[in-house]
Amino acid sequence: LELLPSPPRAAAVEVAGWLAVAMDYSSVQPLDGDMLAARCGPAPGPSAVLGSEGVGRVVRSGVEERFPVGSRVAFVYRRLGEECGSWQTEVTLDLSSACIALLPTNLAPQVAAAGLTSTFVAMACLRHFKAGDTVVVAPACGA
Repeated sequence: LELLPSPPRAAAVEVAGWLAVAMDYSSVQPLDGDMLAARCGPAPGPSAVLGSEGVGRVVRSGVEERFPVGSRVAFVYRRLGEECGSWQTEVTLDLSSACIALLPTNLAPQVAAAGLTSTFVAMACLRHFKAGDTVVVAPACGA
């Protein structure tokens, strides 16, 4: 086993609706193995960063009115298998590529990451549905 240096990170593209999040916790789940084995899209390159969801603190925000600096958020990338990268110390998200939910101040981030990340993210994603839409919940308890 050889430890390779990380490639330099590209400068974050700060587009409308962006925020930078210092990661506290990120999940490890079967989807990560599927991405690595190219079972849900092309195999990632050697410098790819896996991870599809997480919990962290907002450190910079282009949407300060919704996600103020210092607040904690839970998120999941919208296009799983195409977008990933939560296994790093800081991620730059935008509202078009991630479902992002503000966490209550009385909820510890490790609790959110351990069991509620998916719940908070689902709540954030529900805003895209209207009354009368059908939502199918397949096996909803992980692997």
